[in-house]
Amino acid sequence: MSQALEAEALRKALAALGLYLRPEDEAATLSTARFLLQSARLVRAAQP
Repeated sequence: MSQALEAEALRKALAALGLYLRPEDEAATLSTARFLLQSARLVRAAQP
């Protein structure tokens, strides 16, 4: 998957969780976005 497609998929996955990157954070690396997505999923799964 190209980086552009992967970045768009990550944006959509984050949005599905109600999370959005601020415009000034758009330059975040894909690894950071992956970390944020995985962390958000773990936190949401741990909530009662």
